[in-house]
Amino acid sequence: MTDELLSPLKQLKENNHSTMVFLNNQKRIPSSNAVNKVLRELLEEAGIHRSGYHFHSLRHSHVAYLLYQGIDLYAISKWLGHSNMTITAKNMHTL
Repeated sequence: MTDELLSPLKQLKENNHSTMVFLNNQKRIPSSNAVNKVLRELLEEAGIHRSGYHFHSLRHSHVAYLLYQGIDLYAISKWLGHSNMTITAKNMHTL
């Protein structure tokens, strides 16, 4: 992660006075459904209409972006936490 991303995340964490960065109104980790609902609302506001797009889809979009930027598949695999590049390559068919 870059300092450009870590700095705002650190501020969010400090402002929440918690060990977690993202919390819901009840100071709990938001559910997948809650995150997906907010994502759908944001996509709608942006005029983006993608059925079946969910939070995990952002991970795939990020991989597509990294590949477009010429980032090595090995580095992407490590970034994603995959145990080997084969797993990353198998998941690329969904991009």
